[in-house]
Amino acid sequence: MKTLSLQILAMAFAYYGYAQPVINGFSPTRGPVGTTVTISGSGFNTSAVNNLVSFGGINATVLTASTNTLTVKVPNGVTCKPLNVTTGGLTVRSSGAFDVTFPGGGLPFTPSSFVPAGSVYINMSSLGSGMADFNGDGKMDLFIASGFVQGLVVFVNNT
Repeated sequence: MKTLSLQILAMAFAYYGYAQPVINGFSPTRGPVGTTVTISGSGFNTSAVNNLVSFGGINATVLTASTNTLTVKVPNGVTCKPLNVTTGGLTVRSSGAFDVTFPGGGLPFTPSSFVPAGSVYINMSSLGSGMADFNGDGKMDLFIASGFVQGLVVFVNNT
């Protein structure tokens, strides 16, 4: 009886179009915030508002949708993370990550890309570093976790 119920449920999902979405790939694979990305695959909803696309948990605006293609705009605050597509309550994650770049090309960071948000310590030893949007402006800021005395140093992205 349990097997029959599962088969009926699977047929209902297939009949009403709730197939597991699939991501075959996306293009481009890198670019700045605001880039239009085309996601190819299958099982997407044909209405843009019925597809939820996120870059590492940050929701993107879905511009157009068809069964096999979604076009989205890369949102502020994105880091190098896989894309997720949710439609009909089912979610799929891309195998590759979108690599966020800075406008203007060249190296992503220059000495003038960041300004200190507080005190800067000379000759500090770094225990680790990373990026996050500390001031909510949609740009990734740089932080350095230093020794026990210095603590956390934040450099605000001013590009």
